[in-house]
Amino acid sequence: MRIRRNRVIRLALVVAVTGLIPAGCTSGMPRIRADLLGPVTMSASPSLNWYGSRTGLKTYWGDQDVAISVSACVPESCERPEQTHWTVNARNAEGKPLPFIGLVHRYRNENDTELAMLVSPAQLPPVEISSLPDCLYVVIDPGIERENGRVKSIQPSAIIREVRRHYLMPFQVTIPLIPENESSLTPKPEPVKEAPVGTPIGVQ
Repeated sequence: MRIRRNRVIRLALVVAVTGLIPAGCTSGMPRIRADLLGPVTMSASPSLNWYGSRTGLKTYWGDQDVAISVSACVPESCERPEQTHWTVNARNAEGKPLPFIGLVHRYRNENDTELAMLVSPAQLPPVEISSLPDCLYVVIDPGIERENGRVKSIQPSAIIREVRRHYLMPFQVTIPLIPENESSLTPKPEPVKEAPVGTPIGVQ
């Protein structure tokens, strides 16, 4: 799909993922094809850089360190995540890929309750979770805010999800994506609130 230069917001991550995480983390996570869901095409050269990483994720396959880079084309007048294009490159410390399976689409139902759906970006077919091999996967929350019918800001984050036995497991970790050049269009993410170390006591 061709998107005119003056109608496209271009985001990119060009950080080498292997340089963001320490070597030597072994977990036994399965290796699956990075192109599992097909190629992602871009219609213009990216100009902004985004990256993110997290270490010590407690997964079914042991502790994982993950680094991620993301590229996106977002039409200036886009109304839904499905109208955007994304390229995602995520790997663990062993260099095994975590494939990208879709975007978060948040909306409110008739009771004004916020809900979220997993949807596919413009360049990918819908994902069938039941057909995915067991592994860790990446979902992107675009974090797009609109004003006066145009995109005001984009603050994406990556969500690591676990698929086993053809189901999405409860495991979920959010990785904020950091812009190389902070601006009003691409604001810096809020710091992740780390849980304290201790013993849960069940106080509400």
